[in-house]
This record gives sequence, C-alpha cells and structure tokens, in this order.
Amino acid sequence: MTAAGLVRGLSAAMRWIGPVSVLLVLAVIGETAVVLGHGPASVPLVLTLLPVLVTSLALAARPSVVTMVTHLGVGLTIGTAYAALATSYAAPLGDRSGFLVEGAAVALIFVGALGTRGVSGIGWILAGLGVGTIAIALGAVIVGEEPHFSPDRVIDALIMVFAFAVVDIGWRRSGGRLPAFRDIARETRRADERRRRERSAAAVVHDTVLSDLAAIAHGDGALDERMRDRIRADLTRLEGASATDTGTVSILPREGTFGRALLDLVEDYRWRGGRIDLAGTELLTDDALPPVVAEALHAAVAATLDNVRRHASAHHVELTLGGDDDRLTVLVVDDGLGFDVDAVAVDRLGLRESIIGRMERAGGSARIWSSEAGTTVLLSAPRAGAEAER
Repeated sequence: MTAAGLVRGLSAAMRWIGPVSVLLVLAVIGETAVVLGHGPASVPLVLTLLPVLVTSLALAARPSVVTMVTHLGVGLTIGTAYAALATSYAAPLGDRSGFLVEGAAVALIFVGALGTRGVSGIGWILAGLGVGTIAIALGAVIVGEEPHFSPDRVIDALIMVFAFAVVDIGWRRSGGRLPAFRDIARETRRADERRRRERSAAAVVHDTVLSDLAAIAHGDGALDERMRDRIRADLTRLEGASATDTGTVSILPREGTFGRALLDLVEDYRWRGGRIDLAGTELLTDDALPPVVAEALHAAVAATLDNVRRHASAHHVELTLGGDDDRLTVLVVDDGLGFDVDAVAVDRLGLRESIIGRMERAGGSARIWSSEAGTTVLLSAPRAGAEAER
C-alpha cells in the first residue's frame, strides 16, 4: 500500500467518526433532558446541532474543498450558537458538561486530509481544532460565562496529527512508498511453509535411510534379503515422496491402507527380534482416514518403534489403538530404559520432528511420558480431514 492510499484510508475513517460523535452528543442531550426534566429546553439545542450533523455527513460522503470549507463555516457560526445554548443547558451537570458543550466543536476535528500527503491532514485537523475553539469561546462570551475547554478534544486532535505525521515521515524515508506489509506477511508464510517442509523431509530421511543405516551399524554387518528389500522399499518411497500444504512429506503407498501399514510395522518389529503385542485391531478395519492423518500416524508410530529398538533396550512393547468417531489414538508402551523428555535437544529429529512435529502438522498431538519403568507415547489425530488441513 502506498502512502497516498494510507492517507486516504485514515481520512475516510476519521470523517465518519465526525457524524458518529454528533449522534453521541444528541444521545447525551436526550438522556440529560430525561434526567433533568428539561425536555422542551433541549429542542433548540437539538435543532441547532442538526446542521453540523448534515455537513459532517456530506463531508464524509463527498470530501472536497467545498464541503470541507462549508463544514468549518457551519461549525463556526452554528457551533457558536450551539455552544451558547449548551453552556446554560448543561450548567447543572458540573464537570460533566464539557462533552455536551463541545459537541459541535468535536465534529470539526474529524475532517481528515483532502490531498494525498499527511501534512494536508495535519493542516485541516488543526484548522478544525481552531475553529471549534473559537466557537466555544464566542458562545461563552454571548451568555456572559467564562469559557472552559476540555482536554479531550485536544488529545483527540493530537492523536490524529501524530498518525498523519507518522505516515508523512514514512513517505519521505521510503521514497514515496510505505513497506508492503501484505507482501511481507505473504513471504513470511511462504518461509514458514518451506521450513515445515524441510523439517518434514529431514524427518522422512531419518525414518528411512538413516534408520536403515543405524540397523546395519548395530548388526553384524551382513545384509540378508529382507534387509535389502527394506532398503530398496525405502529408497522407492523416498523417490515418490511429495510435500503437502501442511508441511508434511507423504511417503505412504497409495495402494496401501493405514491398517495394513500398521500391521507391517508390527511385523517388521518382530522380524528384528522384538516382542510386541497389538490390541484394538478391530479399529484397523476403518481406513477412512485423511491421507495427511494416515501418513502422520504411520510415520510417528514407525519412529516411536525405531526409538524403542535403538535406545530403550526394551523386552516388551504394547501397541494399543483406541479413540472414538472424532479421533483415533495409538498408545505405545515399552518397559525399556526411560529418559528425560525435557533434556532432549530441539534438533533431535527422531523425537521433535518424526513424532511430535509430524503429529502437530497433521492437526493431532503427541504426548510422551518416561521413567525408569519405561516410556509411554500417546498419539492422537482427528479422523476428519478439515482439522488436519488446518
């Protein structure tokens, strides 16, 4: 947005505040008439204020030099008469009379700028402040009272002057154009999406290639045919991986289902020599999960079992499925060596990205408890796709 556009926007908003302020004064007059029982006395006050309301509406609808000068002229003449009537009418209100007496003068400061520069707005606001002050002073003189000026009107004017001054200074420093805040916000969102995809891609590499290399390093160095097939499958999955809008890299085979993929994980864990029990298998018949959710749950369970195998020295693992119509949960409990969850470094992919980050990007959550008796990981994700897409 250019500085000229910002000046026009500020001016339009300010001009509509003018008639609104007059309507508020009329409401105060009505309330005062009811409270004090001065209904007939309030009629001349209302009739006198109506021309100021009309000119302020005209200025807001069609700003021009003519409507601006007319508004200030009416504000000076009619505003003087109004101030004279309001001074006597509001006398019983004491300290609260200031807003009512300055009702017409308040509308004169909400005039905005006619040009495209902030200095134009500053000039017209100060002109409206001066005209209103003169009208209040003349009205007090007419009724033989000492004029009293409320600081609220001056403060409002100074706030608007400051706003236009900021715009004008920004215009000068930026060579006539303010920073493109929308473009900056758009680039920030794109950078966040890129970082999410990078973290997701790193997590996928951790769960496949790095996991395979770790299995080889912890073994006897020999590769049996099943391990070869696993490495080939992981490389094939990486070759066909694709990034989603939520920052998740999808590697789940399209022809597979979440239930089948989860059973493959259990079978693979047993093949590697681990003992694992699976409960809640009746839920595996329901594969109506959004792809993002299915991918996140599958990969998070895989990363959890991989951590158990590599770090926990567990003798037994329990994997339990649960949930309801809205959410699906997977509980993984092992009896291995525990660890301090809070002490895990933020750059550790296995926990921070492969499990926690992946579930959060899919609209779910991951909670981890660990002690000397073992570790529990609770994965929860929505069944509906709307939440996952958010």
